[in-house]
Amino acid sequence: MLSTVLGALLPIVVTILFGFIAAWRHDFEAKESSTLNRMVLLYAVPIGLFAGTVSTRRDVLSQDTTFVIAMCVAFIGMYGVVFLLSHFPFGSHIGFSSLAPRWRSLHRLT
Repeated sequence: MLSTVLGALLPIVVTILFGFIAAWRHDFEAKESSTLNRMVLLYAVPIGLFAGTVSTRRDVLSQDTTFVIAMCVAFIGMYGVVFLLSHFPFGSHIGFSSLAPRWRSLHRLT
């Protein structure tokens, strides 16, 4: 299962590493790096994660059910934490609080 997760995340890590090296060598200007960051975060990362998830066979997932359950609990738990923090301390409406984690991540990219 670890190889499956690493196989899905390795292209993302390599892309970030290439971006770091290109910035260190001053191959891009500030405006170009912003465009590259948007492209990677809006297209390459979701496509890479989707491809890694879809290519995982069911028998591999069923072998490590504790990992799958832990990942589901972590995703739902983090969503719940952000929802509760958005709703109660910040006083947002329930409809906005339910969309706040997604809206804030998109807002940072624009």
